[in-house]
Amino acid sequence: VGVTIGDGILPPYDPGVLAGFQELNGTHAIAIDKKAQREVGFGFEIVPHSRADDPSEQEREIVEEFWRGRSTKWKTGPKGTPAATPTEELEKGRKDYHGIGWKALEIMYAGYDDEPAGMAYIPAKTTRVKKASDAADGERVAGHGYVQKLDGQTVYYAEAGDRHNEDINGNPDPTYVAKETGEVYDSREALENAGGTPANELLFIPNLHAQTLYYGMPAWVS
Repeated sequence: VGVTIGDGILPPYDPGVLAGFQELNGTHAIAIDKKAQREVGFGFEIVPHSRADDPSEQEREIVEEFWRGRSTKWKTGPKGTPAATPTEELEKGRKDYHGIGWKALEIMYAGYDDEPAGMAYIPAKTTRVKKASDAADGERVAGHGYVQKLDGQTVYYAEAGDRHNEDINGNPDPTYVAKETGEVYDSREALENAGGTPANELLFIPNLHAQTLYYGMPAWVS
């Protein structure tokens, strides 16, 4: 996956093959579906972190508006497919987590906006950890961000939280990734001067395994 700068690092197993087992074995498919459904398929509550001494009501309202507000966009398919719900999106992500070894959720932004417009499920089998542009042939060293190749098109993603990064002193220290090339920039101005388009962010969560480095591995692989 990935044919330009930062080719994707190969995962330990072909995710397309792993996904295919759900078509070959009905019991396996139902087990993954039920596990994902029981984890996130029955909805969720928004509560303060257990270590928060004085939870902010204002911050709670912001989070509540994102997850429950009518203006937030939720997608489980490409453009042209029906809108989804947060629960449906999270459930599809967990199916990939248990069936393939990682899940990928796109944090969508409108241009350079600081606040996300919504989230979309991305098929895990189409996403890869981006390889460092200066890595030698055959060297497995990650760069910054992720890459997706689908239907002949390559799209790059920033890492979750890039736009809201801070330095050790608490000052804004954002990172931007060019959607078309995967090039990394340390400011909006730098990306604009280069004529690039800001990439959305990807929440990439691997099902960690002792035999993997950047990816996860489903528990049923043994």
